[in-house]
This record gives sequence, C-alpha cells and structure tokens, in this order.
Amino acid sequence: METKEYLIIEKKSLPYIFEIRGNKVYLRNSPAKPININFPLVLDEEIAKVAGMLMDGSLDKNLKNCMFSQKKDVNKMKECYEIIKNKFNVKSVYYIAKKIGSHSVRVQKVMACFFYHCLNMHKCDESARIPSWIWKSPINVIREYLRYAYAMEGSVTQSHKSPEIRFHSVDLPYLKELKVLLKEKFGIDSDILKYYIKNYGWKYYLYVITYKNIKLFYEKVGIALVPHTERLKKHVDNINPKAWEITLVRIMDLGFWPFRIKDLHLLFPQLCLRSIHQRIQDLCALGYLKKTSEGYYVTHLGLNKASDIYSSTKRTSLRTNPQENEKQILIFINNKGKTFKSKISRATSINDVTVRDVLRRLVKKEKIQLIEKDRFGRKFYAPVYP
Repeated sequence: METKEYLIIEKKSLPYIFEIRGNKVYLRNSPAKPININFPLVLDEEIAKVAGMLMDGSLDKNLKNCMFSQKKDVNKMKECYEIIKNKFNVKSVYYIAKKIGSHSVRVQKVMACFFYHCLNMHKCDESARIPSWIWKSPINVIREYLRYAYAMEGSVTQSHKSPEIRFHSVDLPYLKELKVLLKEKFGIDSDILKYYIKNYGWKYYLYVITYKNIKLFYEKVGIALVPHTERLKKHVDNINPKAWEITLVRIMDLGFWPFRIKDLHLLFPQLCLRSIHQRIQDLCALGYLKKTSEGYYVTHLGLNKASDIYSSTKRTSLRTNPQENEKQILIFINNKGKTFKSKISRATSINDVTVRDVLRRLVKKEKIQLIEKDRFGRKFYAPVYP
C-alpha cells in the first residue's frame, strides 16, 4: 500500500554530529556556518528534485562540500539553488554560471553533512544509491525524483529511430535499484546493458523499450528536460495506431470468415508472411481472433474493438503506405547521389526501421544499389542509372 503522507525529519531524529539551537543546525565542534531548518522538515517533491540532481553532481568523500552541475539545461541549476536556499536558508550556497560549459551549484560543510546523514545521499567514493526515504514516500515524490534523475543522466532516442529510454551510470547496483523502483511503483519493465568505452572503461545503461513501457514511462513518470520530453511525445504519438489495430480493421475488408494467412497477405503485400503471422498471433492473444481447423475467425470482442477503432480514428491513418515511402526515399537518393540510412531517416522523417525495409525492397527491385560500407558499418546507397 502506497504511503499517502509525506515523510518528515524532526529535531530529535537528527544524528549526534549535529547540534541544534532553535531552528539552526550546527556541526558539533566545528566553526562551519549553520543551516536554518523549519522543523519538522517535510521530504516533499522539492527535496526529491535535489536528490535526483545529485546524479550529475558530487558529494565530497570528506563531506566538506557538495556540487551539482548541469550543461543540458542551465535552469535546473537555478532551480536547485533556489530550493536549497529556501528550504535550508543556507548562506554558503553558490550559483556559478559559465559562458561556456556547465553551470553549477556548490554548498559547504554543514549542508553536505545533512545531505549524507539525514537525506541518505551517496558520497563520491560510494556507489550511487536511491535514498532510502524515496522508497517510502508518496508516488508523486518518487516521480519527481525519477524525472530529475533522468534529466541528469537519461537519454531518449530521436523520433526517427526505434523508441528507447536510457539511464547511463558506472554504478551497476544503482541501475538494479532503479529497475526495481520502476517496476514496483509504475509497472515499467526495463533491462540493463553493459558496454565498454575506449580510454574510459566499462559503463552500464538501463533501457526501457517496447511501446507499452515507453507509453507508461511518458504518462506516469516523464523527464524534467524539454528536449527529452518532446522526443518522448513524438515516440508516443507514433505508437498509435498499433500494427494489430491496423490489421484488425483491415480484416473487416476481407468480407469473409474464416480466413487464412495468405488471404490477409493480399491486403498487406508489402509485409512478409512472418510479419503477418505475428500480427495474427497478437490478435489471438488479445482475444480478438480465434483459430480453428478451418482458419481464423473474428470474435465478438474483436468486432466491438474494430468498431471502436474505426469510429475513433480516421480511416486513412490506419493504412500503411509503402508505395509513398518508396517514392519519397527514391527521390531523396536520386537527388543526393550517395547516402546512408540514418541520413535518409532524418531528412524524410521516416522511422529508421521503415527506411531499412524500404532500402532492401528498392535494392531487390534494382532501383538503387549498395555501393560501399564504411568503417563505422554504415551502408551507402546510390541510384541505378540506365
């Protein structure tokens, strides 16, 4: 059962290293400047944001200071500065703006000690971790932590590529925690991949794929970074209509049941039999089709679903147009003379996988030719001149 109330930190719960005078918190036997906290301190969304932003920062191993940094969105550092200043009334918090490079926020000793001992943030010589209080907090606090952590170390593929959300880290234990958190709190499935960077070493990333999980992430979590959010939205917009939705509505055009795979192939001549079989299997798993010895039937549930899709979506948006894709890509190649898949995809705004399939078809039809493959593995195509 989810926690409905914010967690709090009270005066009596502070460890012995701190000395409290009124609302001022000092370090015992230290001349360091105090921080000012209005107790009880509520561990709300604002505190969760700061915890998430540490993923692109560093808490000194000797707890002398803490630094937050961000290059992709300088407004994040301004927000971090304001949260720390308002929540803890810290005089020794500094916002450092650079003309080139990342902006940063720095805090001194007492604040750094409070982050570590009271907010369970990790030091730079420790493996990263999700603060223990995040797990017990309300879902909106967990969401803000994830949104800001992903803003620091997350990435989203461009809209013309297959949808994928990544979180990069050198700390495998942290990614394992993150995987559990996404699954337990939001029902999002993810996995971890290990890769090697020359002159750097091993690194890991947690990735979210499949349309279902991408959509869940977009609707339930999100990323506190505008470019990433825009890419996510484009991926989600491209999800519908799904392949099985298109297929279910087109089955209505057959006008007879039972039908077989070869009958459906007449409606989708651009697809291979294996792809059509996979779509039929998906529809059977959803309960929209039923297989018998005579062939496939549309169930009563399938009829209702097809009717819903048909009435809520423009018919033209449910039709694939491979001929138009071929024409557009062929014109681009003829104009360029020599090009490769990713460049075509960016220029035409056609999905990377679709471009790959169209290129294969055009080669088979002898309208283009594969002329070379460079050291990066990119395949270059050129027109076939008469």
